[in-house]
Amino acid sequence: MSDGQPPRSTNRFFVALQLSALILLFVAALGADARAGGVPPEDAIPSVETESEVSGGTEFDGRSRYVWRGLPSSDGPVAQPSAWISYGACSAGLFGNNELPFNERSKRLNEIDAGIDSEVDVWQFTASPSAWMYAYPGLPDDPASAEIGARGAYGWEAVEFFTSHWGDTASQAGAYLGNLGILAGSERGASASEFSVAAGWGSAKFNDRYADTNAAALDHVTADIRVGFSLGRGLYLCPHASVSFIADEHVADAGGQNNIGDLGVAFGGEL
Repeated sequence: MSDGQPPRSTNRFFVALQLSALILLFVAALGADARAGGVPPEDAIPSVETESEVSGGTEFDGRSRYVWRGLPSSDGPVAQPSAWISYGACSAGLFGNNELPFNERSKRLNEIDAGIDSEVDVWQFTASPSAWMYAYPGLPDDPASAEIGARGAYGWEAVEFFTSHWGDTASQAGAYLGNLGILAGSERGASASEFSVAAGWGSAKFNDRYADTNAAALDHVTADIRVGFSLGRGLYLCPHASVSFIADEHVADAGGQNNIGDLGVAFGGEL
C-alpha cells in the first residue's frame, strides 16, 4: 500500500481477534461464576426430566432478522416454528421459516428443513454427527440442498469449547463452513442462561452462494446470549440476542454491512 497502512481486510481481522479476546475474558468470568453452581453447559436452557427414552417438543421463535451461521438470510423479522422428537441419543427435527408481517407473499413457509442427529459422550468430550435437508418453496433461485456435519465439544463444569463443521452434498456440493468457539452456562432457580462466542469461516464455494463473494475467508465473529425461563408443565420462554461482526472486507462489502444484530423470543414446550 502506498500510504504504508495495512489493507482494510487485515484491520478487520485484527479487530475481530481483539473483539474475540474481550468476549472470551467475559465468558471466562461467567464460567467461573457458573462453576460455583456446578451446572453443565448442556443444561443452560430449561428442560423437562422424563423417565421415558422418548421425548419431543415444539417451539415458535420470533426474530428481528434471520441470521444463519453469522450471515443475514432475511431483510426483516421472521417467524420460525420447529419441532423435534428424540429417542435415546438420536433425534429428528423439522424447522420452518416465514417472513413477517404475514401477507400474500409470505402466506406459506419459504424454508422447510428436516434433519437427524445423534450424540456420543466419551468422558468430557461430546461428538454430534448430523444430516439435514433444506427446501425453499416458492423460491426458484434457491434450489433444495442437503448437508452433513459434525460438532465436537470438550467441557468441564459450566464451560465448553466447541467446533462445528458442515459440508454440502447436493446443489452446493463442496461448499464448506466451520466454526470454533466457547460456551458458558449457568442456572439459577427456574431460569438459566447461556452465552457463547464463535468465529466462523467459509470456503470459496460457500461464500459465493451465501455471502456473494468468491473467496475463502474468516467470515464472522458472533456473540450470542440466551436466557431461558421455565414456566412449568414443560413450557418455557427464551429471549435471545446475537451480534455478528463481519471480519472479512469482501464479505462485508458484498453484504453492505459490517455488523448484524438479531433479537428474538422463543416460546416452546417439551414432552
